[in-house]
Amino acid sequence: RMAEYEHSKKEKMVAKLSEIYGYELAYADNHVIEFYPFLAQLPDGKSFPYNLGEEVRARHGTLYEDFELKAEPETSEAERREWLGRYEEELRKVTLPEEPSDPVAKYWFHAAENTGSLIEAIALGRREVYIVNIPNKGSVPNLPDYAVLEVEGVTDSCGVRPVYMGEAPLPLKGILEKRIAWQELVVDAGVKGDRKLALQALLLDEMAILPEKAEAMLGELLENSKEFLPQFFGKGR
Repeated sequence: RMAEYEHSKKEKMVAKLSEIYGYELAYADNHVIEFYPFLAQLPDGKSFPYNLGEEVRARHGTLYEDFELKAEPETSEAERREWLGRYEEELRKVTLPEEPSDPVAKYWFHAAENTGSLIEAIALGRREVYIVNIPNKGSVPNLPDYAVLEVEGVTDSCGVRPVYMGEAPLPLKGILEKRIAWQELVVDAGVKGDRKLALQALLLDEMAILPEKAEAMLGELLENSKEFLPQFFGKGR
């Protein structure tokens, strides 16, 4: 009943998962789906569950007007360049505000991620509640203290402290522990310049592809980021 009441018919996946788990899921379908491997199993764009394909088109307009997954997802370099060119054109249409009093600037200060008002609350020592990404530190006792979680936090002049959330239900704990392990692998790979750890991180992701393809993709990504990730190109690598 709660799922039916809280979510519109549009958020079908969130409503369904809320019903299954017995807990209210926050955010929209297009955010929640990143934790599930459904997309990796689809033959084409028309097969997206819960009307997600239509939502992509509606949200991004003409940028995805011909959006459709292919049976073979590989695209040519020319196709990628063409898509990136279209995306760049969309970004160029965005006009940034020139003055702090601009209505758009005010919107981003007080809404969206509330970054501006969060900084203001800390600077002025106000006790306010925000959704933040912050080290766990006991907020969720059955998850590692060092793990960065997205939870409610209280501001004051010392910064932000997480609110005690209680233990994560077992299904959620399983999902989060996998994501935390993935983040550790990414950090370790970056610090050590270890390609094998980076490949392990890729294969742990919900959208993992065949090891051979993942390894080739990793090599291409690192080669194109060589300037910023020189540690992966040391002696014998």
